[in-house]
Amino acid sequence: MSVRVSLQPLRILGAWFWLLLPAVGLGFWLAGTLLTQRMLLGTKPSIQQLQANLPAYNEEPDIRLIQARVDRTQGKTQVNVKPVDLTVRGQEIELSTTRLDEVESLIAQELDISSATVQRLTHYTIRESLKAELEAFVD
Repeated sequence: MSVRVSLQPLRILGAWFWLLLPAVGLGFWLAGTLLTQRMLLGTKPSIQQLQANLPAYNEEPDIRLIQARVDRTQGKTQVNVKPVDLTVRGQEIELSTTRLDEVESLIAQELDISSATVQRLTHYTIRESLKAELEAFVD
């Protein structure tokens, strides 16, 4: 009796439902496959040319850091340029000025980059005459 009660909902649905259910699933699967194939293969790749306006100088140079040691006691600036690629040797520049605006413009000219990039990448160490006198006195 309990088996008949548990099978009662299946009898209400009937055999047509159980025969139709796999057919509907198969239909959805075939329609989805055909639609996917049409979408993927139906679009033809179009070749479009892209036009780029490149600046005269490299906006993002391969420079990681610019260290400028301004020595006002001797009136010169030592500049070390450290590249992004550590296997490449850095560049060293010696400038005969200690004014920071001149140092930035000379570095920009030497490395052929913008002065804004120089300002962003440069770390300054300034040695003043008073500091040099104190260092000599301590030693």
